[in-house]
Amino acid sequence: RAKVLTAPVEQREMVRALSTTVNAVSEKEISIFPRTSGVVVDVTVEEGDRVAQGDLLMRLDPRELQAALDEAKIALREAVDSKRALELAVKEAESVVERAELTFEQSKKELDRKEAAGVGIISQNELENLRLTVRTNQSDLSAQRVAKERADAALSSQAIAVERANLQIATAELNLSFTEVKAPFDGVIA
Repeated sequence: RAKVLTAPVEQREMVRALSTTVNAVSEKEISIFPRTSGVVVDVTVEEGDRVAQGDLLMRLDPRELQAALDEAKIALREAVDSKRALELAVKEAESVVERAELTFEQSKKELDRKEAAGVGIISQNELENLRLTVRTNQSDLSAQRVAKERADAALSSQAIAVERANLQIATAELNLSFTEVKAPFDGVIA
């Protein structure tokens, strides 16, 4: 005769292990690396965690890259300030050219008026002095025009420096964004 044991009925989880020799392969698999080098300061996921696209996986120390961004912003402010100073220098150069043009025109008119009066009214020496004044004023005008062109060229060069500083800021911001490694798609950390 066989002995039979009885027990009250219980509801509980049934665990069943399945052993197999088949290797499972995921549909999408990717190795994720930060786009910049640095010290990892925070890992927000563990193996087996489910993540959604855009979830933060880990964070690198951003301090060095933040300092580079701050430095680029300072360089931009300096470039903009220098550009403003050069804009003022161009305006000054324009004023000096205008004044030199007026001086030259006035001396030329004076010479023309005295030459029209004739040699008897004005001495030859005074006439030569007026001609020398006209040539000097014309030379000053030419020099002032060159100075204005130089100021224009410096302003143009500084405008390029401002563009370069803006580009450095954009690059520094991009590098700083690389300190956060995010999930490229939904999945499970393996």
